[in-house]
Amino acid sequence: MSTILKKIKAGALQYVLIISVIIAIILLGFIMLINIQQKVASKNRLYKEAITNVMNGFSYHAKNEIAYDQEVKQNFSANLQEETTLIRKSWGIFDLGIVASKVKKEYFSKVALMGWKTDKPKALYLKENNTPLIVVGKTKIVGNVYLPIQGIKTGNIAGNSFYGSQLFYGREFRSQQSMPTLKNKNSIRKWYNLDFIEGESMFFELEDGMELTNSFTKPTLVYPGDGNLTLRSLDLAGNIVINSRSKIVVERTANLKDLILIAPEIHIKKGVEGNFQCFARTKIIVEENCQLNYPTALTIFNKVEDKENRIEIGKKSSVSGCIVYDTETSKPRSFYTPQVIISENAIITGDVYCSASTEILGTVKGTVYTNNFLTKQSGSTYINHIYNGQILYNELHDEFAGLNVDSKNSSIVKWLY
Repeated sequence: MSTILKKIKAGALQYVLIISVIIAIILLGFIMLINIQQKVASKNRLYKEAITNVMNGFSYHAKNEIAYDQEVKQNFSANLQEETTLIRKSWGIFDLGIVASKVKKEYFSKVALMGWKTDKPKALYLKENNTPLIVVGKTKIVGNVYLPIQGIKTGNIAGNSFYGSQLFYGREFRSQQSMPTLKNKNSIRKWYNLDFIEGESMFFELEDGMELTNSFTKPTLVYPGDGNLTLRSLDLAGNIVINSRSKIVVERTANLKDLILIAPEIHIKKGVEGNFQCFARTKIIVEENCQLNYPTALTIFNKVEDKENRIEIGKKSSVSGCIVYDTETSKPRSFYTPQVIISENAIITGDVYCSASTEILGTVKGTVYTNNFLTKQSGSTYINHIYNGQILYNELHDEFAGLNVDSKNSSIVKWLY
């Protein structure tokens, strides 16, 4: 009997030991799980903190002037282990905002293309040139207008009078004898000499059928062309600059996104789609039925004035972004030819800035800044006339960010990384 009891006690002891080991393993696993969860929670909290710091960094970018290519360190939290760095670079008429934040071992960064939102919304700024604005045909202007002291009147071209019920829809203000200033004009000019990318760029060769995307976190890729250059059957995107010393032609088979083209003359063929920035000295021709998406920029800074110099948008083409023609002279010559031409049924969404003469036969959904208007009809030239053109500021999206004119705050145009 005693032997049996001893066997039962020994078996019970083994059973208790096994149960104890199992419980210990479960408790240890539970403790390890809690520890892992705490580490993951801490990691997520720090990562979210880094994300918040980056977004606060872009808010700082929007409200403060930051010198180009200079690192600015800011703290956006009470965490002593936060390291947040802000950098601003020029990218054509826009800026690049770069923000990176590290909290302990957690790191987060973003790159955005940044434009500007005007503090004084307007449909039209016509420089004071002692001549009234004349509206003819189906011309329509919606939004505030800045006009010469002579104001706005109706006119007649080849038997066509003004057919609208109201001269414009908005408030009227007086314009000045000078154009509003492009605040980043000096940085825009530098792109013609590639000044912004020296020392942080790499040359590359274009090849037929090439597919290439270059991140804005990497050095700029530059193609240094000498002669005429035709872009066809290409898929290029990102931090890329294509330069030619004579002419660039963009064919319909070229898919271009976010990059920059620089040449004395740029010709965009019929049916091209994409978004990119063009910098020319003499001509930018956009043929009909093109769709140049936001944020596109077509820019001419012209040192030598010539009657053939122009930015021309063909019929039924659309451009979303900015058009800039600047003669770089205080008193541009008048050749009785327009330097910015918006053809019939063409639509521009955004900002048009012309320090010379503008002809609007299509529609601008945004703002026009111009020295004067000009239109050629029935063999005659009409100064400061708009014929059948429309300027509709009310159809511009509230989130649009464009030229650095009349603005204190920048805004995100597009996330690039």
